Amino acid sequence: MTQPEAIRNLLDAVAQGSLSPDAALEKLRHFDFEPVSDFANIDHHRSLRTGFPEVIWGQDKTPDQIIQIMGALRLKNPVVMATRIDAAVAQQLQEKIPELQYFATARIGAIAHSPLHPTIPAPSPSSPQAPPTSPLPKKPPLLPNSAASKSSAFGMWA
Repeated sequence: MTQPEAIRNLLDAVAQGSLSPDAALEKLRHFDFEPVSDFANIDHHRSLRTGFPEVIWGQDKTPDQIIQIMGALRLKNPVVMATRIDAAVAQQLQEKIPELQYFATARIGAIAHSPLHPTIPAPSPSSPQAPPTSPLPKKPPLLPNSAASKSSAFGMWA
């Protein structure tokens, strides 16, 4: 269940009277940030703001910390990713999380409800080709301390 669906279900339950407003408020406390031990705070509202859930910055975290964070994230997200992990860390993660996929070139470990197959489609003869690019036009240099440089760098200068 996605986070917007969970919030809608929570609001529906309050509207139908099957959940008290106080109980709903308690559930909402962990909809934004959830502490994971003393080393991480998961931003559960990130997917509502950006359309993509929290991603784990794996660099400088132990495999056990990554496993704990992944465990909390996978309860509320269909895809969980850890970036900046090397092959040795990925192997340790896969010992505890066999379904973790490791993408060595990107240094990303991911868990998904269905296997991930990242691909870049090749252009087909029927697909439109990208237009040729041309160099960007050069802007005239700005003179220091001129009104033009101040308004250009900072918008309207008062």
